[in-house]
Amino acid sequence: MLHLVQSAEGNVTNEGVEVCAEILGITAAEVSGVATFYTMYKRRPMGKHHVGVCTNTLCAVMGGDLIFERLKGHLDVGNDETTDDGAITLEHIECNAACDFAPVMTVNWEFFDNQTPESAVEVVDKLRSGETVQATRGATITSWREAERVIAGSRTVSSTRARPLPGRPWPDSRSRRPMAGRRRRTARHRPPPARRRPSRARPSRQTPRAPRPRP
Repeated sequence: MLHLVQSAEGNVTNEGVEVCAEILGITAAEVSGVATFYTMYKRRPMGKHHVGVCTNTLCAVMGGDLIFERLKGHLDVGNDETTDDGAITLEHIECNAACDFAPVMTVNWEFFDNQTPESAVEVVDKLRSGETVQATRGATITSWREAERVIAGSRTVSSTRARPLPGRPWPDSRSRRPMAGRRRRTARHRPPPARRRPSRARPSRQTPRAPRPRP
């Protein structure tokens, strides 16, 4: 719901917090606690595009710090600040679990792998000029608000769907049956678990021996 608020308002506003609290039947303080804990929720107005540069350990060593410093100087903004034209909000972000492709940059949460200061500057310049930008994993970049609407599950933007990697075609859709035609394995369809019989001590077949007399 907070992602949906961001897609409509541009950030998590006080009015959005109140609406979420009323719908969910909880207090505004509880909603605000979630909104201020997770960094993907923004309390300040965002630009058209959110550019995040991973500066965690591996990305920083591989050049993430250089990329972030170059973008700050090129855009004339600091961390979590927006350019004067409202096009780019720059932020250094934590690990994106893409260390194999370090250094990594994201635009509206889409990955740009194996970046350099020069390639990062080229990406933000294309975004500011309104050119079509495609992420290294295939997605076409839309606006940050549209990406937030997709995350919220409100609707799907066809332009953000990933394309198949070169040499890897899409899976055969005919091999996928619709869910209505599948037999769902519910509890009544599962075989009952086998019952294990309790082990019983077997009686000894040896005849008891008479005690030996003491000398």
